[in-house]
Amino acid sequence: MPPLLIHELLDYWLQHPDAAGTEQAIAEWWLLEHSIRRSISLVRPVLAELVEKGYVAERRRPDGRVCYRLNKSMEAEAREWLRRTAASA
Repeated sequence: MPPLLIHELLDYWLQHPDAAGTEQAIAEWWLLEHSIRRSISLVRPVLAELVEKGYVAERRRPDGRVCYRLNKSMEAEAREWLRRTAASA
């Protein structure tokens, strides 16, 4: 798992807590905003880790695509995790 990418995705949600997007939108637009180009194959395991940690929630849309967003109930824990792990990123 690319540590820089996981930090940048979680940091984006903490800066934009109402943001939500599919894997494709996150890979194409959010990371582009941060001048990072990553493929969906790199984003997918990062999203899975953030969901596993509970920092990000996922919801399947009627069309089958999965939408991800910050789990606001875990915002404090996410901020603390970013703070603790920032040195290794």
